[in-house]
Amino acid sequence: MTRGARLYATAVIAAGSLVVAASVFGWPSSDGRFSVAYLLLVVLASMAKLKLPGIVGTYSLNAPLLVFGVVYLTLPETLAAGCAGALTQSLWRAKRRPSAVQVLFNAANLAISIGLCALANRYLLGREAGVSQPVALALAAGLYFLTNTYLTSEVLALVESKSLRDVWRQWYLWSAPYFLVGTAVVGVTPFGGRSPEPASWVILVALLYLVHFFYSLSVKPPGSAPASENTASGIPNRARMYIQAVVFAGLLMVAFGIAQGEWPQPVRFAAYLAVATLASLCKVRLPRMTGTISLNFVLLIVAVVELPFSEVVLISAVAGVAQSVWKTRKRPRPVQVVFNAACLVVSASLAWAACRWLAAAGSAEPGLL
Repeated sequence: MTRGARLYATAVIAAGSLVVAASVFGWPSSDGRFSVAYLLLVVLASMAKLKLPGIVGTYSLNAPLLVFGVVYLTLPETLAAGCAGALTQSLWRAKRRPSAVQVLFNAANLAISIGLCALANRYLLGREAGVSQPVALALAAGLYFLTNTYLTSEVLALVESKSLRDVWRQWYLWSAPYFLVGTAVVGVTPFGGRSPEPASWVILVALLYLVHFFYSLSVKPPGSAPASENTASGIPNRARMYIQAVVFAGLLMVAFGIAQGEWPQPVRFAAYLAVATLASLCKVRLPRMTGTISLNFVLLIVAVVELPFSEVVLISAVAGVAQSVWKTRKRPRPVQVVFNAACLVVSASLAWAACRWLAAAGSAEPGLL
């Protein structure tokens, strides 16, 4: 371990010790009902080490349980379980025996992460602020992950003489989806007499697909020759017919939306249109994808829920055009621009219809369906 890494680890250990000492004073004492069972559960979760795709080392399952403790239990309970979990995680089936500094650093890292989350949950996300428990759980999980990630990434960067960015990409960028899924599972678990909302399960399904996406990126595709651009000037008949059908459907949706003429709040519509257009200009290029992904889908989902059909289809059409013509490698043909816009219009229209149908079905009286 380099001198800089040793100094950094010593500072983290000292800060973690202060957090543990401060938790003993000025914090509500535990009633002892869940302390022992919770500590044993965290220890068992720390013994389960998973080798996940895209990650060099192993990943423990104790993190979601520690976030659960931050939201639902007291700080001394959570810190005791976290330190016990760090000790178990460091020593259980390790390839080589860790040093005392490594074990203390892991425990201090968890103590600092848990302490910051507990302070935020107590003073910023308490009952006085009127924030619901699912929101508190999500914010606590995000703060925990960022703190724990930074503290560990920094020491690894010092030990391995790498940049912080490289360490993040090698380790924790890939673990984020798995951590999110674990937190979502904790969030939908009934506790204290509460029952999760149906939307929570929808979010969990989306996160599981995110894990599938990251897993697909981590698996190397079989060797194949690089794809060459299609230089043929013509479009196959089946493709031409499909494009024409999508464009026709999109134009039909736009015409129907304009014919409805529902513009209840023009200022709100203009704001959504402007923000969706700006989001369409923000393009993200993901690994092993030849094209880019625009951020406009987030605004379109919100628009589907909040706006009438006429406004949704027009915003989708404008967003599709903006996404197709802004900063492209080569100038798109008109048929490409119209097709992309039609795809967004048809997708948004179907989502709008499904959303309204589900809302109507959920509010219908028993026996009417």
